[in-house]
Amino acid sequence: GKLTLEGARVQHQAKCLEPRCTERDTSYNSPMAFLPLEESWRAAWSKAVNASGSVEESTKFAASLGIALPKPNPFIPEDLSLKPLPKDPPQLPQVLPGAPPLAGLFHRQDDKLLQPKAHADFLIYTPYVCKDIESYVKAELWCRCVSEALQEYAYDAQIAGMDYSISLGPTFVRLALDGYNDKLGVLLGAVTDKMKSFTEVPDDVYSIVADAYSDEIQNVAFHSKPYSQCSMRFTELSSKGGVFPSYKRYETFKGLKRESLSGVAGEIFHSGGCHVEGLVIGNMTAEDASKLAAQLVDGLGLKTPLTELPVRAEAKLPEGKTVWQLEGTDAEEPNHAVFLRMQMEDSIETDMHLKLLNKIIGAKFFDVLRTQQQLGYIVSMSSAPTTHFQYLNAVIQTEFPPDYVRGRINAFFDEHLKNVAENLSSEEFETCRGGLLSDLKMQPKSLGEEAGRYLGQITTRAYDFGRRKRAIDYVEGSASVSSMKKFIADLEAAPRMYSQVKKTHPKEDKPLPEGATFPEDPAGLRTWTTHQETVQSFGDSAEWLHIDKSVGAAAAAAARHNFSPVSRA
Repeated sequence: GKLTLEGARVQHQAKCLEPRCTERDTSYNSPMAFLPLEESWRAAWSKAVNASGSVEESTKFAASLGIALPKPNPFIPEDLSLKPLPKDPPQLPQVLPGAPPLAGLFHRQDDKLLQPKAHADFLIYTPYVCKDIESYVKAELWCRCVSEALQEYAYDAQIAGMDYSISLGPTFVRLALDGYNDKLGVLLGAVTDKMKSFTEVPDDVYSIVADAYSDEIQNVAFHSKPYSQCSMRFTELSSKGGVFPSYKRYETFKGLKRESLSGVAGEIFHSGGCHVEGLVIGNMTAEDASKLAAQLVDGLGLKTPLTELPVRAEAKLPEGKTVWQLEGTDAEEPNHAVFLRMQMEDSIETDMHLKLLNKIIGAKFFDVLRTQQQLGYIVSMSSAPTTHFQYLNAVIQTEFPPDYVRGRINAFFDEHLKNVAENLSSEEFETCRGGLLSDLKMQPKSLGEEAGRYLGQITTRAYDFGRRKRAIDYVEGSASVSSMKKFIADLEAAPRMYSQVKKTHPKEDKPLPEGATFPEDPAGLRTWTTHQETVQSFGDSAEWLHIDKSVGAAAAAAARHNFSPVSRA
């Protein structure tokens, strides 16, 4: 009833109108003018839309002309109020009570950003996706087909400030929702309805997805940059459970067709049971979060819980130093790559010392090996966590022979780790400690960023949401020059894995700098030169550290970390 001719406004914008613009706007002092509408225009419009009649008559007349207003956007929020906060809002997610297959729902009502928005992440563990590589590829394609079919909602959701995604993890399907909390349930309903009903994939949807997937997986498998190939091979070697390399996924994909996805939805959600864990943060109460999670379970028809989750594990690297050299997969690529990983068991102390070390010598690594020695354009040093380990990573993509570059990386660490152990000053340490504390204390700027901090703890099944606070306490109260010097000795004794990708391009390597020589390999250096044979033999002999697969892990962690279940009353 508000879209009437009486409220119509017409705006013209052109340079030729400047003489008629005798006023100025208050923001930019631009020439402008407000003028009444021409009566002849209003009369013509009134006649065209039959404005003298009822709304129904006008709508019918407009339809006869082939024009109509768009359908109401179901995702536009109507309630922008903030939910009342509890007296002492928890600063970390709390586990909420739930019945299997919903076995771990974590919630925190936002008291910082204070926006009428929420973020939800649901992980639906299912044995189907990691049963074998064919099941994984089918599930991957099915998730992408559902996303493509949901494009009918994408524009409305985007206009309304809402977002969603469906993706595949190693042993779970992930559904993420973000936007105004008032319509998060409406969005979830639209997505789960499509997921549940998507038992057959239409030809046009499969064609779009299959074409894009084929190009993407071929590029990843055969045309990735050498340093990325190093990472993919290391993941294939050191991870177990839902880890299928891209070249095998491509070969499997070639044997599939649209009909291969028939019934995949039932296989994912019903054939072997499911286990659901979730995170809901933002302008939602504990009761709201529980209702949203229950809506997911009911919407997908999840009934049978798992007795244990699919197996996932990480391998301990062999003691000493290992070089794993493989040929590159892209014949047009003129670069080699060397990717060093030093592996240490995870702890807050190790994590923080690696981050401090990166502050101390990370920039020097780039300056010495990229700027001074010019070994390549991609030169970086970093630390990275996994579930059970912490890694110091060093990577160089280069036109020099990879064995020579490996020697230069070793020479850098020999010199600079020794310098830290013997000559690290209090002034330099305090500067680096201050920089690390600044990083750790930085507050999230959005609900999505905050959720990202918690989601890693859920996917690794550690649920240690208070780790960042304990890390800050450690850096402020316990880390010191002496603790860093002791840590260097432990780091130097850590297993080292050098992943080397050697180009097959016929272009000559860059000649060594004047006076440079290839390094002499240390005694005991282990060398691997095969691909799948090495993966198989290492997998058979390695010590594997399993990720917690118990269905009660979330509740046990809540008790261990004092994230006590809260009442929904």
